[in-house]
Amino acid sequence: MAILSSNLVNSIRVAFYAFVSYLLLTDPKSVLEYEGLIILASSMNMPLLLTTEGSSIYGALALLLFMTALSDLVPLLDGNHGYFEATIPTRLLVHFALVFYSYMGGNPIISNSLIFGYCFMEIWFSVLIFSSLREEKVERLKKEQKKALDLKEKYERGELNEEEEEKLTRDLQEIEMKKIMKEFEDE
Repeated sequence: MAILSSNLVNSIRVAFYAFVSYLLLTDPKSVLEYEGLIILASSMNMPLLLTTEGSSIYGALALLLFMTALSDLVPLLDGNHGYFEATIPTRLLVHFALVFYSYMGGNPIISNSLIFGYCFMEIWFSVLIFSSLREEKVERLKKEQKKALDLKEKYERGELNEEEEEKLTRDLQEIEMKKIMKEFEDE
């Protein structure tokens, strides 16, 4: 069992992005001049992004961060693990590419402390979520396999009640139909 569940890490990520978007709206200087961001950017030789008082770009960034947090909050509350299993590897790939491009100094608009810091945090959260999701998926599959094995043993001993027997019959028919459809697809 993982120390941190994927739901917990996702919740922390959503709260973090909501908090940063709030800070970008109220006091962008506190985000751009955060010591951790400055140290990270300086250690990677990234140019620091300077604050411009009253710039409307901070509002746009805050809105984008908030929408990112909101777009993850809905599947998180719904318990949609498939969404995260599909999007997290894609996010990792995109953010690794963006960090590499930013580090190589491609475009001065993208190669700055804010972009690098955002990508760094996104990669960190995504790696934690990805590892938790994989571990949880293995546990879910083990539980399903154990449940199916128990059901099979009950069936062989003749201990199934009517409802369990109907469910087993439907599941077996479904599996058989999938096998038949796969054979047609392969031809």
